Formats: sequence, C-alpha cells, structure tokens
Amino acid sequence: MKFLYQNQELQTQAAAKENTFLLCNGLGGYCSVSAGYSAPRADQGILVAAVKAPNQRISMVHHLREALTVRSETAWLSSQEYADENLSEDGLSRLCSFSMEYTPCWEYEALGVRVMRQCAIGREENTAAVVYEIANSTEFPCVLTVTPLLKFAPKEAALGEQKSLTLQDNTVSCDAYTLYINTDGTLSQTEPAWYRLSYPEDQKDGRPDCGYSASCCHVTFRVQPGEIRRFEIVFSTEKDTSPGWKLLQDQIDRLRKLEDTCRFDDPIARQLVLAADAYIVHRDSTNKKTVLAGYPLFSDWGRDTMIALPGCTLATGRYEDAKSILRTFLAYEKDGLVPNLFPEGQYQPMYNTADAALLLIDSLWHYLRYTGDLAFIQEAWPVMEHIIHCYKTGTHHGIGMDTDGLIFAGQGLDQVTWMDVCVQGILPTPRHGKPVEINAYWYNALKIMEALALKLGFDSSMYAALAETVKASFIQKFYIPEKGYLRDVLSGTDADAQIRCNQIWALSMPFTMLSHHQESAVLQTVTDHLLTDCGLRTLSPEDRQYHGFYGGSQLKRDLAYHQGTTWVFPMGAYYRAYLKVHGSTKAAAMEVKHQLSRLTPMLRQGCAGQLPEIYDGDCPHIGKGCFAQAWSVGEMLRVYEDIYHIEHQEAQIMKLDKSKAGWWKDAVFYQIYPKSFQDTTGSGMGDLQGIISRLDYLENLGIDGIWLSPVCQSPQVDNGYDISDYCSVDPMFGSMEDMELLITEAKKRGISIILDLVLNHSSNQHRWFQEALKGKGNPYYHYYIWRDGTPDRLPNDMQSVFGGPAWTYVPELGQYYFHQFAPEQPDLNWENPGLRQALYDSIRFWVDKGIDGFRLDVIDQIGKDPDFKITGNGPKLHDYLRELSENAFPAHIVTVGETWGADVDRAKLYSAPDGSELSMVFQFQHICLDQRGEKWDVLPLELPKLKACLTHWQQGLHGCGWNSLFLNNHDLPRIVSRWGDDGQYRVESAKMLATMLHGMEGTPYIYQGEELGMTNIRLSIEQYNDVEIKNFYRDRIGKGYSHEDVMASIWARGRDNARTPMQWTAGKNAGFTEGTPWLPVNENHLSINAQDALADPDSVFHHYRRLIELRKAYPIFREGAFTLLQPEDQNIFAYTRDSGNEHLLVVCNFTGNHLSYQLPEAFRGAELLISNYRSNAPGLRPYEAAMLYYNSSERRL
Repeated sequence: MKFLYQNQELQTQAAAKENTFLLCNGLGGYCSVSAGYSAPRADQGILVAAVKAPNQRISMVHHLREALTVRSETAWLSSQEYADENLSEDGLSRLCSFSMEYTPCWEYEALGVRVMRQCAIGREENTAAVVYEIANSTEFPCVLTVTPLLKFAPKEAALGEQKSLTLQDNTVSCDAYTLYINTDGTLSQTEPAWYRLSYPEDQKDGRPDCGYSASCCHVTFRVQPGEIRRFEIVFSTEKDTSPGWKLLQDQIDRLRKLEDTCRFDDPIARQLVLAADAYIVHRDSTNKKTVLAGYPLFSDWGRDTMIALPGCTLATGRYEDAKSILRTFLAYEKDGLVPNLFPEGQYQPMYNTADAALLLIDSLWHYLRYTGDLAFIQEAWPVMEHIIHCYKTGTHHGIGMDTDGLIFAGQGLDQVTWMDVCVQGILPTPRHGKPVEINAYWYNALKIMEALALKLGFDSSMYAALAETVKASFIQKFYIPEKGYLRDVLSGTDADAQIRCNQIWALSMPFTMLSHHQESAVLQTVTDHLLTDCGLRTLSPEDRQYHGFYGGSQLKRDLAYHQGTTWVFPMGAYYRAYLKVHGSTKAAAMEVKHQLSRLTPMLRQGCAGQLPEIYDGDCPHIGKGCFAQAWSVGEMLRVYEDIYHIEHQEAQIMKLDKSKAGWWKDAVFYQIYPKSFQDTTGSGMGDLQGIISRLDYLENLGIDGIWLSPVCQSPQVDNGYDISDYCSVDPMFGSMEDMELLITEAKKRGISIILDLVLNHSSNQHRWFQEALKGKGNPYYHYYIWRDGTPDRLPNDMQSVFGGPAWTYVPELGQYYFHQFAPEQPDLNWENPGLRQALYDSIRFWVDKGIDGFRLDVIDQIGKDPDFKITGNGPKLHDYLRELSENAFPAHIVTVGETWGADVDRAKLYSAPDGSELSMVFQFQHICLDQRGEKWDVLPLELPKLKACLTHWQQGLHGCGWNSLFLNNHDLPRIVSRWGDDGQYRVESAKMLATMLHGMEGTPYIYQGEELGMTNIRLSIEQYNDVEIKNFYRDRIGKGYSHEDVMASIWARGRDNARTPMQWTAGKNAGFTEGTPWLPVNENHLSINAQDALADPDSVFHHYRRLIELRKAYPIFREGAFTLLQPEDQNIFAYTRDSGNEHLLVVCNFTGNHLSYQLPEAFRGAELLISNYRSNAPGLRPYEAAMLYYNSSERRL
C-alpha cells in the first residue's frame, strides 16, 4: 500500500510528529523519524544500530539538519524542535508531501528548487542511506547543507551530558563506537556543536522531554542552474558499504518480492506481510532468528514471540524462520518453561511466563499444519512432553496443575500472564489463581499432544483422559450461564467476574471446550463490552476499575495498561472466534473482511504501514505505546489467512473423487518443468520447495493434478530425461523429504502428483549401465542393447534423434550400445525380464510414496528392434504395456504415454476403456502440421488441416479410447507465439486457443505459463541450454545454412522457448529467483506475469480458470460427441458437442481480422458460457472465441 500525506495534513509540528515510518535491518536496528523529518522521540533516528543483535541498540545518527541556500537566502527542509527555539527548523512550510511505499519519500519546494529525499537501510548490516534528487530551476547555483546530529548512546537515552566528537577522514568515533560517512557530496569538518532536541512525544508519556546530540561535520551538495542531480549520504558502522542508490533499490526489490510472493490479494493483508518482516530478526546470543515484540521500545519476549509467530512467519510462508525460532525456544526450555527474556551478556534467561510454553506447543502444531514437517515434531517431542509433565507436577512462579486438572499460576509479585504489570510494588491487574486463557491454552496443548502422539505412534490415552478432565472442570468453573461469559480468573476475589478480553482465547484456539451455544454467548458479551474499531478493551467500561485513557507518568500509564486500554492483538482472536462461531462461511468471512477495512486508517495513523501496540479505551481511540507491534500485525495476518482459506475453499473449483474409476476423464492437469518454475535457494534453478510455495496458486487455478517433469537423480544431459537413479530425487531440486512434503501438501489441496518417468532409456551414469560396462557376464549387461562392430563399422546406419549415429562404441567390450537419443542415454532392453521387474519395482516405490500417476516418456519405443531399424510401435510393444499395467499400476493410477508414432487405431489399444494398457496417450499429429519434414522447417498453419486432424482424433476415440488435449509442453514452442498473435492480440489469441482446446473430449494439459499467455523468447545461440538446439545449430551451420536462417528456426521451434523461467512478478528475474536464472527470463515479464494476471479478472489466467470450472460443471465436456462445422473454412474453427439433451457450440476466429459469422439456428438464444470479449458485437472480432450451451429439455419446458 502507498501511504500519502499531503502538505495540508502536515503543516503543524503536532500533525507531522504524530506520523512516522519504520525501516528495519533484520538485526533489530532501524531507521525511523517523523513525517516532518524530525525526531520527536529520543529513540528515533536516521540510524539506530544494533551493535549486538537484537537488543543492544545505539542511536548513531539522530537527526539531519538540512538547509537549502540560493544566493544569500536559506530555507530549512528539516523540521526539528529544540529547547532553544532559535535553533528550530521550519521545513514543514516547504514540504509538499510525504509518502511511504517500500521506502519513505519527501518532496519539497523551496526557493525555486525541488528536492526529493528517500531513506533506505541495509539488510543485516547497520547501514542507513539518505538519497536526494535536487532539481534547480533557478538562474543561480543552489547548495544543500546537511548537518548530521550524532548521539552514540542507547536508543532511549536522552543525553544530559556532552561528549567529544571529531571527524577524521570519513570517520567519527565516540566511546567504543565508530561511524563511517560515505557521500558523493563534500564532507567537511566543523567545530563541535551541541544541540538540545525537544522530545514532545516522550513528554506525553512522562519520559525526559529533551536530550543532547552533537555535530562535528556537514555535507554539502551543489547543483548548477537547470541541473537535476542525485546525491547520497551513507552512514554505517561498517567501513565498506554499498552505494546509497543500491541500498535503496535493494530495499524496494526485497520488500516488493515479499509482497509479490505472498498468497494474499487484499491490499491490507499484503501490507501486513511487509509489516511482519520488521520483527523477524537475528539474535547474536543464540545465532538464530527471533521476533522483536515492538518498535521502538521492546525487545524479543517469549510470550510475544509465540503469539506473533503463526502470523508473522507461517501465514507469510517463512517456514524456515519459524523453524529457527521454534528450535531456539526448544533448546532453552527449562523446568517446563521457555524464556520470556533470552540471555543477554551477563544476564541469564528469564522464565517468568505461564503461557509461552503452552503457546510453543500451539505454534508447533501450526508449524506442522503448514509444513507437514513431522520429523521436526519428532525432534521437539521430548521437550513438549517435558512441558506437560512440569505443568502437571508444578514448576516455578506458582505454575502447576490443581486436582481438578486446571492450571494455577502466579505468586507474590510474579505476574506471569500477559497482563503482567508490576509497578512500585503494585499489581494493577492481579490474576493469581487460575487464569482463563492459560487454561484454554492448557486444554489446547493437551489435545495437540493427543493428536501428535497418534501421528508419532505413541500412547495418547493420558493426554486424552486429562483433556476431558480439564474440559469438564473448565466449563463448570469458568462459564457463567446466567450472564453468558467466562470468569477471567479463579481466585476467590472480585476480579474473577470482571469482563475481560482473555476469555476470547477459549473460543479461538484450535481445540476448544465450550458448546456452540456457550461460544455464541461469550462472543456476544465480548462484542457488547470490549470490541472497538481498533481492538479489544482489556476491561469492560462498566467496571469501576476501568481506565479509558492511557498516558502521563509511568505509574499512571501502568495503572491503565490492562485496565481498559484497547489492545490490537486480541482482535485477531476475536475475529477467528467470530468466523468459527458463524460456521466459517463465506458470509462470515465477508463480514469480517468488511470490518477489517478499519485497519486502513490504523495502518496510516502513527507509523505508516504498521499497527501499534495499544489505543485508548475511550473514543477517539488514540494510538499509544509502541508504534509498531509484532503481535498486532501477526494476529491480523492470521485472520486474513483464515479468510483466505474460507474464500478459497468456497470459491474453489469442484474437487474430484479420485477413488472413482476414470476420475482423470474429468481432470485438468498442469505440467511443471521444475527447473524453471520457482527457485527458493537462489541457485537460479527451480526446486520442489518452490513448487510447494506455489500450490495455492495452482489450487486457485483449479487444476486436479501436476505432471511433474523429471526430478529423479540425473546428470542433466537432457534436462532430467537421463535418469541415473529411479528411486531418488536429484539434489538440485531438493530432497526426498521435500518430495514427500510436496505430495502431502498437494493432496491437501486436491492435487495429484503425476511423475514423469523415462522407461525407454537411462543415463549412462546409472548403476545398471556402469555394471553393464563390466562385460557380458554381468547380469546388468543384458539391461541394455548391445551389438557387435568395430570402431569403423557401426551395426547399421540408424541416427539419433539429437543428431549423429544411434550407436556408441565401447572399446573395452568391442561392442556398440544403442541410444535413440544422446550417447549419455543408452536404451533399455525390454526383452530382459529382470530389467522389466526392476522398472516395475521403481514404479511401485513411487506409488507407495503417494504418486497418483505417471507420464511415460517415449513409451512407444520400448518395443524397438534396432536390427530392423524399428524404434516406435515395435512388435512386442502392446505385450510390454499390458504387463506393465498389470504389474505396476493400481486401478486409481492415471498413465499417459508419450507416443510420437501413434495413430487412432493404435491409440484405441493404448487407451482402451478396459485400462489394460494406459489411460491415454500424447499424440503429436496436430503439432506437426506446420512443418516441412523436420520440425525446424516451418510452414504456415493451414487451419482446415488442423480441424481435420483434431476431428479425426475426436471422433476416432469417442467411446473407445481417450484423448489427451494439449498445445504446449516442455518440448514445444509457446502456442500463442506459434498459432496465435503474441503482439497486439496476445491475450485474445491465448484465450481463443484455450477455448478451442478445452471444449473438446479428453483430458486437458496446461503447461506452466500457458495460463498467463507466456510467449517465445529470442536469445543468442550462446544463451541457449538445450542440447537439441546446440546440435541442430552445429549441424545446420555445417551444412552451409546461414546463421540468420538457423536462428529463425530456433526462435520459432526451439525447446528452450518453453523452458524460460515462470513469470511470477514484474520484479527482479520475474520473481523466479534471487540468483542468476539458469536460462534468461523473458523481458516481457514486466507486462506478462502471474501477479498482474491474478489481479485482472479479464486475464488469460481467469479465462483458463473459468474453462476448468465449466468442464466440471457440465457433463457434456466429458461425454459429448464431436461434430465439425465448416470444415473448409480457412479462418474459423467451429464445432459442436452433443450428449442427449445437452448441446455445446465452440466457435473460434483464428485470424486478426473481423469476420462475418452467423450462429447456427439451434444456438440462437443459447447461454453464453464463456467468451474472450466482454461485450457483444456482430460477427467475430480478431481471435474471438465463444462457447454457447443449451439444454433441449429445458427449451421444451
């Protein structure tokens, strides 16, 4: 989101200082000043460095005094207030606007000069940059003088003493700290000067109202008349840093990527994803990640971390960060408790919290739900068990289980719930006894332990029995039926019956105890007494102890802190409870989403893009405390996550029952070429975790299965189609655990994984082939095809598909082996029973892993007989296929064979309804219509030939076989560039081609990026990776073809056209990788990308989604007989499908011209199911496509 503040809003110091921004460096350091470019608090500054991450934070550069001079006239741009009013700066009068979107930006007009200022912060380094753009439209030079005010003191310190500062070269040192100043301006030493800054925002809360900073240098930038110049200053604790402009761009790119890769479309949710990033930081003492509770006041606390973690890490897809944080807490568990404060220097960790350990168990449960990482839960299990044991038997701070199964907590001055204030020996909110939320957490933890014990194969009975005891006691002792709410604590005092927000967690946890009626009553009470527009009050206004205002001295503030003050984070539990009580329906989600629109002003007020800690309990609910709070952000993200799943679940396309025979006839499959889909490691190559990260995108599209191009271990001579181990995952894609997680997560979304296997040949690095090279006496020798010969006499003249002889000589054996493809891909000898059994074993291995099907590469070549120069459709092919089906494929498994040599008669055998061979095959007759002989020799497509070909297959297999429907795959150029118009009518022609195909009988296959209308790419020959392209280029050039002609063929037909990285965003490398992509990204990703497509309801993506939805809603797509209309028409492809009373017409204009067209009379007045134009018009517009439907029985009625 972009937050814009115009000058009218910022013309007073009071208005300007109330709004601020926050940039964080991942260490706990930050850059934060006001919208007016001042430091109204002691803990704000241009660079607050985390010298020991995350809590030892030193304010290095507190403020920049900026003065612009033209001739003899000077104007301030900055706007700081000082104890000495004569020093105060009045830059607000020249400020045109302040905005925040990835980076803060100020724009000024002063003395005829325009100045734009932006700030950036380095990632995981203590570096801040200020970048200026100065446009001088006067007739005189202008000079901007920037004077850094330095503090070299803890962030919160309001210095009362003056320190000695000096500049040497570009370095300023003070005490143990050193600051480097790098600039392209003129850095000059000045006499040390001390300034006493005013802190009006601190004064409100009883903190010191002023403090010192010092200057010892300034930077000047000079701009000549008519010039526009960019300048920068970079402040750092490191000697060598990146330039300011690069820090700025890196910051924008990084935050944009975070936003682009999140699952949310809602702009508020996307902004919260960016906000969450501020809190996930490194901790030096543990060398792992942690969560800072809030800026600028707080450090990392255990309770806050556990509450913020699910939203800030899991809902944002930062699973490794979550795991790192959880592992740290597991390591520091002691006596059943986890730290509320971590070790810091000589200080030991503090364990004064009753909820953090129980919430750790809850966070582990959520982690498992997101990741499926049961191995980590196994690792955590002993700690989890110990926590439960210690709570049962009793531990520190009065925490333990009573005989009724409920947990008591707190003693003396130990406040161990989140309402933990103790000030001057006073407990404003004493909750010693049995707090309601602690016992809600306790029951939830027991139920989680019960569920996980079952998953891990342990005895769960103890957890189940104790949970039942807790439930009975909780309902009996906490619920007040006549009032419809829960007691806040069981202590025997008046505090027990106070109406507080803590009861909301008894409704919102994964496992809860109340009946639906009781939950509804509690929710209504909380709504009536505690709900505000910006959070939940901590105490009902009707209570005599209620405080509606938070402010003043620390004593006054602390007495109000939990006594009515409104907190943002419990509102997350409230809305989750609301969704649950209202059945998690779409209507409930819409209502909550409507109410969450109130977050927009909350995100704008105070710290732009962040949510604060608290608000006053009374109207007008002014934001107070930390202006950026982790659990406020995290809990709102969890609500958006729940809404997303409800909307997604209810809006998602019908899921198939895959236990039914022939389920794949109603399915739509999506082919992923993993190397080019999504990289998560920065290697430049896609991986399995990348696919997992995009499963929600695919679920949204509505597909039923993923055809996964080869991921088995391979030397990658032919991009994975040279397998060296059939039962392993190539490390370039991840691990077997990643594969298992992919299968699990895909199944959760109703998506099957279809594995690409190569049973025709292996890699020459496969163990079988390496053994075969040892000689005829080795049993693996017979796994391959060998023939006698001499170095100068081949067995015959057969040629490899990739060029050159199909035979390679092995001198040690004095024989040749056969390879239809590259020499590194020796063909397997299917005549050998041992080989066949080994392959069947490999297939069963994957079926046991949960694979639901297989795409079988060049399967029609397994029956080859090279002695008779037979490769495809050999004499024993169908015998082999029937044996393969019988021995390796259970009934639910879908199989599709790649069969370049198939005709309709053979396809009837391959895809016979009895399932004796395969489910379906890929045939390529339609794909070869626009070539002369070799695929490289391009011909214009003749539409009547395409229509005749597809009609032949549609009618030939109707009722006796099954078609696979495809126009793209990893071996073919992009269809919109091939048969459409990838320029002016790219969107229209991409939709037209999809409509034409998806209206037919068969199972459609979508190749990655096809749903976006991705296009071919033009690279230099050096940039291509494909062995086929390289061999073709070398062969044609050797035959005397010109470089230009050869490249024209490659640009039109090269396989790498389909293999360029998936275009996710308009950002760096199209959002595919942070590294260098293995194949260049198409430059048109700036306009063709998934992020834009998802946001555009008229995109190619949403057209495909609608087509998939239609195929599942109308039986005619599966059953209808195909009739071609106008077979000789050169421009229009029209056909009907008919099944009983159902009738479908598909009509497509294959040209960029406007054509006249009359609907068949039967379809006049029919329902328009889908079109690629939004409005009606006579005839057919360029590349127009439409589907019309009617049911004749309804017409009769």
